[in-house]
Amino acid sequence: MSDTEPPRAWEPVIVRFHGHARIQATDMRVLEFLEADEWVNRAGILGLRSAYDPVAITALRGRFAATLKVGEWVDRFEATVAPHYHRGTPLVFRRDTKSDTKTFAWQCSKAAGDIDRRLVDALRAPDAIGALTLEPVAGTEIPIGTLTVVSMPIGHQADLPPRALDVLMGADLILAEDTREAAQALRWRGVTTPIVSCHEQNERARVPKILARLAKGERVALISDAGTPLISDPGFLLIQAAVQAGVSVTAVPGPSAVLMAVIVAGLSTATFRFAGFVPRKPKDSERFLKQLLRSEETTVFFESAHRLKRTLATLSALAPIRPAALCRDLTKRTEEVLRGSCESIAASIAGRDDIRGEYTLVLSAAPPAAEDAVPVGTQSTIIEAFVQALLQENCPTSPIVKAWQRLEPISRDQAYARTQSMANAVKSKRQP
Repeated sequence: MSDTEPPRAWEPVIVRFHGHARIQATDMRVLEFLEADEWVNRAGILGLRSAYDPVAITALRGRFAATLKVGEWVDRFEATVAPHYHRGTPLVFRRDTKSDTKTFAWQCSKAAGDIDRRLVDALRAPDAIGALTLEPVAGTEIPIGTLTVVSMPIGHQADLPPRALDVLMGADLILAEDTREAAQALRWRGVTTPIVSCHEQNERARVPKILARLAKGERVALISDAGTPLISDPGFLLIQAAVQAGVSVTAVPGPSAVLMAVIVAGLSTATFRFAGFVPRKPKDSERFLKQLLRSEETTVFFESAHRLKRTLATLSALAPIRPAALCRDLTKRTEEVLRGSCESIAASIAGRDDIRGEYTLVLSAAPPAAEDAVPVGTQSTIIEAFVQALLQENCPTSPIVKAWQRLEPISRDQAYARTQSMANAVKSKRQP
């Protein structure tokens, strides 16, 4: 492949077909056109005796736009060419991603039941003839010599967008963190593009060879095992080198545990930061969490299942009342979101035996330090007055001690001693 190779182009394909008086067009899953001369009573069929150029239709790739016209009536939809289609079977368009030799296209935006009813009525007229024009969606073709970063599903496999599938099918090479996992994820989708590993251990060595292939005009896609590459995944060295070499770098936006966690956490989304994974060593972990607690922005970070309890316990000790959210297995059937204070979330997880899963934590921003904050001495006086009022109402000392620790930087013993002293003073005043 040379540097001057022109972009690949796909010519529009026109399918002409005949209507029928018994068209139902009520199926909400499929839309199909028969090649046969005899009518079959199925709810998804729009026409029969379909005629088209067989070479042109099997040459179609990726996402395409379809224009359906019968007389003056026109309707439109989009779909993606299924990889296993064999000519000679009905042209079947499906909403889902079920793929077999009878499926011409999947991820269809409309089924037979969605087609304009006026167009359907026109097809029921005697000798009605329709035309279906298929042409690539503008902008889906990959320019030569382009490196495309493609996001993969983080749990729900239907989250792979149509354009991502187009890029993966149209690329000359796919770079994957784990080739076995990538092959398994892509094979059932019909993607047969060669896959080469690109992970933390070999990325630096891979870069020169990949740049050479891009310089020849090849199209390369970079994926991770799940989510978006570079977000706590390999890829930075390659992207940096490609940019410095003047290579065209683009991305297909898609699934991201970071963004989804921010959305479902119920905390402020005005500004937020992503902090990656919590360090493994206890001292480094505590230092890392203290820094996050000082942040004036909502913070998102990852944690492994086997260190989750330790991290939550540390957060609970450092900032027990700080609002947070713990997201588990986002988009999967086991998806769970715990919202509350660091203390309540830690208590909920502490009692669990099974901590398997993928975890994302969201921590609310540190409360802003007000310029007109109450002086320390005045604040202590206010707290003592409030504690005294609680004791006069016979409030137990245990919750008062816990609350006092949250309001002032004192130990439990100090809080207990002060509370007990004030309680004794209240009792002595009550005695005649």
